[in-house]
Amino acid sequence: MDPLTSSTGFYPLFAKVYGQLIGPASEFRFIPGVTPLSTFREVVIGFLLYFVVIFGGQYLMTNRPPMRLSLLSQAHNLILTLVSGALLILIAEQILPKVYEHGLFYGLCSDDAWTQPLEQLYYLNYLVKYWEFLDTVFLVLKKKKLELYEDSKLRLWLEFLHTYHHSMTMVYCYTQLVSQPAMQPVSKSGGKNT
Repeated sequence: MDPLTSSTGFYPLFAKVYGQLIGPASEFRFIPGVTPLSTFREVVIGFLLYFVVIFGGQYLMTNRPPMRLSLLSQAHNLILTLVSGALLILIAEQILPKVYEHGLFYGLCSDDAWTQPLEQLYYLNYLVKYWEFLDTVFLVLKKKKLELYEDSKLRLWLEFLHTYHHSMTMVYCYTQLVSQPAMQPVSKSGGKNT
């Protein structure tokens, strides 16, 4: 079943909305050096800038009161959750029939399993990883330190995981776009950290 011409599922609806906002979905191609944020240099700059903003922001907030950003943070989380959920559904809609028809190995490893719609959805998922950086910015501005955990080792470990997760999933999604494996298991993580 061709996801571009099929009238069932969510992808045709996505393609219609995408076409009205950006251009024909069927014409999207991830081309390193041409597509925005598609070079390793840009990824490294984004990765490093993330840490500068986080640790610089923590330093700048040292003698300032926490910012009250509840409504903004909640709106961010709601929209990010909806976008991430939509991407999860769209990606699953592309992958699951391939795995069902041809098996898991095909779905993970076959060059034929990589399609233009998957490439487009994976690129959008990659862009969402930049958007997810705001999760940590909100934590810095609100001076949140995962206070629910009294064990300081556990708190430090969770803060490290949060920072590592947000910095590395963007890098991982980029490397997956460049190397083109058919299935990427990172399409699930949006909107639940602030």
